[in-house]
Amino acid sequence: MFIKIFNFIIFLSLLFFLSNVAFAYQTDFSFTDAKIVKEDKKLTTYQKPNGTIIFKYSDKSVAILKNGDKITKFLNGKKEILLKNKTIIYINNDGSSKIKYPNGKIKNHSYDGLTPYGTKVKKEFLILKNKENVVTIIYSSKMSDNNMSKPMKNFFYELRVQTNNWLNSENLDNCKIKIVISNCRFGKTGFCKRKKRKNISITAYQNKNKISKVFIKSKSILNNKNHISLSKKIIKLLLNNKIRKTDDK
Repeated sequence: MFIKIFNFIIFLSLLFFLSNVAFAYQTDFSFTDAKIVKEDKKLTTYQKPNGTIIFKYSDKSVAILKNGDKITKFLNGKKEILLKNKTIIYINNDGSSKIKYPNGKIKNHSYDGLTPYGTKVKKEFLILKNKENVVTIIYSSKMSDNNMSKPMKNFFYELRVQTNNWLNSENLDNCKIKIVISNCRFGKTGFCKRKKRKNISITAYQNKNKISKVFIKSKSILNNKNHISLSKKIIKLLLNNKIRKTDDK
């Protein structure tokens, strides 16, 4: 339990650090060391030793920094930062942001395809063929918030084996199938945050149409010994009796 709490604290600290480094200015604040200087029914005013003044309302908290920057945090997790130079930064609760500069220029930043630490998630894919039938298995970078771990790589390999067995056993004619893996390990940013997910999903498509989807817990792939039976079950749920035998119209 202590290790999990410690790792979570490290994760939050790193995420806060990377957020401020990416923007090169402060984008968050806390009530640590803040003391109440005024309080009424609608507003509580705090002051911190570093000169920051915080106004806490029922639906938001507003901090005025010593340098004049203003940070507003809403209950839904969104933030708005107004810099002294009139630049405005909007930060969504999935980590994505929009910066509006005084000259009207707008810059957008998304956490899709990135881990919560800001590193790129690598897309992986492989193609299986049997005559004119093709199955493409994709580890989606846009729909994942973590790169492939050793267990995930082993699971990906076993899924390939079971998909290939299915492909060679079916009487198909010119079928084009795509299997997409979304790995939401953290669920803190980007696609995974928006979908409120912290699991693994495997989705099957035929002719760009979604035909089936399976969800599994992230911890279910940690034991390599389970990968064969798990992959067999997933392919059965995804593809058995779901595929049109031909893609010809």
